[in-house]
Amino acid sequence: PDGSQSSITDPNIVNPTFIPDIEGTYVIELIVNDGVQDSNGSRISLSVESTLSTAVCFSSQEPKALHGYNWHLNAYDNNFTRNNNINPSSSICLENAWEYTKGEGILIAIIDDSFEVSHEDMNSSKIMTYNVSTRRTDVSNSSNYASHGTHTAGVISASDNSVGGVGVAPNADLLLIKVDFFSTQGFDSEIIAAFEYAKNAGAKVINNSWGTDNVSEIISAEIRSIVESNITVVFSSGNSNKNLDGSIEDESELPFVIGVGGSSEYSTKSTYSNYGSNIDIVAP
Repeated sequence: PDGSQSSITDPNIVNPTFIPDIEGTYVIELIVNDGVQDSNGSRISLSVESTLSTAVCFSSQEPKALHGYNWHLNAYDNNFTRNNNINPSSSICLENAWEYTKGEGILIAIIDDSFEVSHEDMNSSKIMTYNVSTRRTDVSNSSNYASHGTHTAGVISASDNSVGGVGVAPNADLLLIKVDFFSTQGFDSEIIAAFEYAKNAGAKVINNSWGTDNVSEIISAEIRSIVESNITVVFSSGNSNKNLDGSIEDESELPFVIGVGGSSEYSTKSTYSNYGSNIDIVAP
């Protein structure tokens, strides 16, 4: 656009980043140098409606397995992303983060309904499990509910291998904690037990892709205590396309947690994601 001073930062590096400075439509041409001669350029058109927290990182890596479909991780230029009009700025620029870490040495606890630990994309050698109800290690479930916990664990730490997708932190250690969210008795006590187990096991991050929309005082106090123990606690905002502004009711709105809403492949708020001024970040 006229007046823009934007440029690709250090275009000679493997994963350059483009940060637009004004609204408008940018056409970016990528040329890969193979050491002998330049290949044909790949043109990407980027429409910017807001310059807040907008960046594009272009992946130069040949994606493994189904990684090329993971538009939320990196800006891949392939038939899938082009045919589905996926905005290159919708990704989290994961390859740039991987230059610093893939989660090595960090224990991430995931509190969810159940998990398929034997899934081909789960690195069982880096997984611990705990069932709050039985106080044993079996976190499986014969129903379809297991798919949610397994999906969440995959988004966080699916193995960087030749099958399926890949997680944000594939080299992190996982602690998978099963809670019976459908129990009508003792719910608060099970949640507290899950957080305490994660803390005592040495978790540095506790992920919660759930929420009650009616957080109790005792749960709020427990989560505050966990955060004061230097543990990062993350909650999803929910999937009802609801404005959460007003009184704090959901766990994701607590001021001492990281509340996360959802963003889309078009670099907009997901149509289903809850939102509000107490939510800290939106991500795909």
